[in-house]
Formats: sequence, structure tokens, C-alpha cells
Amino acid sequence: MGIYFEPSDTKTERDDKQKLAESIRAKRLIEFINEEQGFPTRLNPQMSFVEYYNTLLVNKIPSTKITWVYALEYVKKYSKKEICFADINKQWLDGFVSYLLKNVSPLSASTYIAKIKCALHEAERDGIIPHNPSLRNNPIKIPESVKDYLTIDEIQRIADTPIRYKYQNIKNAFLFSCYTGLRFGDILSLTWNQIKEIEFNGNGKTFAIHKMQSKTGVVNHIPLNESAIKLMGIRPIKDALVFNIDFAKMHIRVILTRLLDAAKINKKITFHSARRTYATMLLANGANIMTVKELLGHKDINSTLVYAKVMDSSKNTAVNSLPLISNI
Repeated sequence: MGIYFEPSDTKTERDDKQKLAESIRAKRLIEFINEEQGFPTRLNPQMSFVEYYNTLLVNKIPSTKITWVYALEYVKKYSKKEICFADINKQWLDGFVSYLLKNVSPLSASTYIAKIKCALHEAERDGIIPHNPSLRNNPIKIPESVKDYLTIDEIQRIADTPIRYKYQNIKNAFLFSCYTGLRFGDILSLTWNQIKEIEFNGNGKTFAIHKMQSKTGVVNHIPLNESAIKLMGIRPIKDALVFNIDFAKMHIRVILTRLLDAAKINKKITFHSARRTYATMLLANGANIMTVKELLGHKDINSTLVYAKVMDSSKNTAVNSLPLISNI
């Protein structure tokens, strides 16, 4: 089965390997018994990996589909032949990771290998392979990088910077993201019906966003402060898009870059930086990490902790808030 105990293995690693081996043995035993009794088995390691992968692509949303396509292209370049599930093992995956790291950044390599692992996981669930071989591969180590975000002063400078009327919605949408943390795609599809007036914990009524995130499928409830409400403008009689932006994404990036240049902000800022800005502002103003997680709609707290790492100013404030020792 290609599973080996190594001298350097810890007890936990040996236990995991033992469980994996027993699981594979049990599945193969069932397969053998089924074949003996004339029952069909779903296991099909000779199935084309590429053909199966393409069936998964059909249900992917456009924003994630592109990375799945790129990952498959690198698989084809690496294998240089028709590849079936039987060809994919730990050694093949290790070789594919090495190939990726020679051709793309560690972050891109990690993204692409994640898509392949996901496809293998689905194939195991569908009964095409007895086990997912990628479970025994080590994750790619990604160097930490500090991503830019905006300060309150910089947000105000953007707000004060004039822009052509036909681009005003882009500017407002970007600032709205700074105050709600909504992703660009979710802002483009935000409708007035998703803005509701509700009461939060008996503290009076306020307007809030009720929207399912396109990326995660999580229904988000985000209360709106006065600035966010003003950025939306006047509510129409009929339901409509809050920000009716009819420009290509590339055009929107160019407009945002020009706006930042005009505001004299020398940072690498994208539309996603607004979401990062929202998270860091919340943390800087005393919000706990679990509250930020819920407002961002994260499924995993580790996704939220990424934003907490950049809060050096909060670290300084926290340390200086400690009580002083007298008489020393």
C-alpha cells in the first residue's frame, strides 16, 4: 500500500499510519468480497483524473473556477501524458509540488495543490479511489507577508478626493467595503432588499446587511454605521442594486488606482484591501477576534487571525495599559 513506518515517526504518526492501513485493508476486503459475490464495485483507479476533474469544474463559481483551471493546466504540463487515478500517489504529488515551486510562487503553488487535493478528496467520497493519497503529503510552507491596509486618515483622504461623477459609485463601493468588510463580488450583487432594519440585542434598531456570501455560502449579518448608510445613498421605491457598477473589473482596478494616486496614498491597495482595513479597524477599536470572525463571515478562526497579526499598534496599546509597579 506504500505505507511505511519510519524510524523518525512519532507514536501519533505511527498510529495514524496504522489506522490508514487498516482503513484501506477494510475497503479492499469489501471490494474483494463484492467481486466474489458478483456485486459491482465503484472503485475505478484507471479512470482519467482529468476527465473527473473537469466534471468538478462545472459547478464552480467563476471567481474560484479560474484557479481550478490553472491547477489542471499545471498537472497536464507536469504529467505530459494522460493521467489516471492509479498514477497519483505520494511520490507523484511530491514531484508535482516540486514542479510547481520551480514555476510559481509558494502561495500560488499552495493554491494549485489545494485544488488537486480537493479533487482527490471528492474522488474518495465518490468511491473512485479507496483513499486520498494527498493526506500523507506535507503542506507547502508559505513565507508570511505583510499586506497593506488603510488608516482612518487615509480613508478620509479618499473620501475628500473628487472623482468624475460616472465613477462615484466605484469610490462609494470601495469606502463601503472599508466599513462593512464585504468582498468586491458581494458588493456588486448587493441589493436594497438585503438591507434590513433590525434590533441588535435590545440596543435599538439599526440597518444591517443580510446576505449570503458568494465565496463561502455563509449568511452574514453586518450592522451598518452612519458612514456606511450615507455611502449607499437614497433607497429607491423598488428593489435594485445598491451600487450599480457597469464596468469591467480591469477598468475598476484602473479607476481605483487613479483615485489612490490622487489621494496621495503610496500603498499596494486593491479592493480586497478594504476588507482587510475593516478587520484591522475593528480590532484596533477593541472588537474581540470572535466578533470580527462573525462580521467577516469566516468559517475558520484561523482566517481571522491573519488580520490580527498586523495590529502592532494594538500590541503597544495593550502593553502600555498594564498597571505600573510603584516604588521601583
